[in-house]
Amino acid sequence: MTLKIKNTLKSIALAGLTLLPSQSKAYEFEDIPDLHAQTSYVSGLISPMGLAVKESCRQDYLSLRSNNFTFGVWQNQFLGEKGVAERDFIGSYSFPLAKNLSGSVGFQYWDYPNGRFGNFNAVETAGIDYTGKVDINIGYAHLNKNRVTKNGDRLVLKISKPFKLLDDKTKVTITPSIATSFVNDYLGHSGVSQATAGINLGISRGRFSLNAFANMQKSLDENIENLVWYGVGVGCDL
Repeated sequence: MTLKIKNTLKSIALAGLTLLPSQSKAYEFEDIPDLHAQTSYVSGLISPMGLAVKESCRQDYLSLRSNNFTFGVWQNQFLGEKGVAERDFIGSYSFPLAKNLSGSVGFQYWDYPNGRFGNFNAVETAGIDYTGKVDINIGYAHLNKNRVTKNGDRLVLKISKPFKLLDDKTKVTITPSIATSFVNDYLGHSGVSQATAGINLGISRGRFSLNAFANMQKSLDENIENLVWYGVGVGCDL
């Protein structure tokens, strides 16, 4: 496999963030530790910059949250393929900045157990979350240099608006969103890569939750394709 192909595959990393809970919410100090598990079916592995492996996959996420700290493990396994293609170890610290505004910093280690995407990558992250008439998330990732990967930077902007359809013992929320990303020498890619419109349906009751989404991606880069992708997941607070 050529270095160019390996780098293209590696840029798929962190696609599971589509289904992950936000890492940037400012949690109160008195929060007790809680454990959350989630498993999802997704129609493809899509990176935040828009590069895609269009193969159905299962994505699992386990997180432990205590006060302002979140630790998690996320992994992706393509259906019909032996072994886990990617497993990410995630740590972050979140903090309030102002009313309705919070920030976060973190570190992630991306491991590729079956070797499909290479060996590993290490990433520092930072984020800003605003909650108001619309919710705004800005996520930054710095990819560290290793033997086959150069330093690179990725910035993702997402704007969303949740609408509560039911707010009782069973809660139902629908959330439309729009997102885009800018990359700077990120695995050989630079510039604004894509714009994505999405819709998410969330249903929760007690400790259990169901999440379903669909996204439509418009390419803004010759290396990115127009794409529709979707997924559904179930979660539980343990």
